[in-house]
Amino acid sequence: MGMAIQQQLVIERLDANLKYASAATDKLRNKATTVFASSVALMSFVSAGEMLGTTNAVQSTLICVSLIFGGVLSWIAIGLFLPSTASLPGCDDAEALRDQYLDVSEDDAVCQVVSDMASCLADARTANRIVGRSMQGMLRAFLAQILCVAAAVATRVVCG
Repeated sequence: MGMAIQQQLVIERLDANLKYASAATDKLRNKATTVFASSVALMSFVSAGEMLGTTNAVQSTLICVSLIFGGVLSWIAIGLFLPSTASLPGCDDAEALRDQYLDVSEDDAVCQVVSDMASCLADARTANRIVGRSMQGMLRAFLAQILCVAAAVATRVVCG
C-alpha cells in the first residue's frame, strides 16, 4: 500500500518550495557579497585618491561620511555572512523517528512529513525576509556611499 496521489503531490510541492526558498536565500547572500565587495573597492579607491590629492574640508567630510556608510554596510554584511541555522524537516532522534513515522499509521506518517516540511518552509521564508531586509539596508548604504563620493568629486571639479 503506497501513498495516495494527493499525498505524493503535497509532499512533492512542499519539497519543491523548500528547495526554491533555500536557493533564494543563497542567491540573496551571493548578491550581498557582490555589494560588499563593491563597497570595499569603492572605499579603497576613495582612500587612495584621498591620499594622492589635496582636499578641502567639504571634500574630506564627504569622504569620511562615505567611509562611515561603508562601515555600516560592512556591519550589515557581517550579520549576513554569519552561519545560518538551516531548518531541516524531521528530526534525527531515533526514538522520535519511531514515534512520529514508524509506529503510526501511513496517513499519520504522511501528515507528520507534511507538517515537518511546512515548518521548514516557513523558517526558510522567514530567513529570506530577514536577508532581504538586510540586503535593502546594504543597498541603501552603498547608494549613500556612492552619492557622497560623487559629491566629493563634484566639489573637487567645481572648486578646483
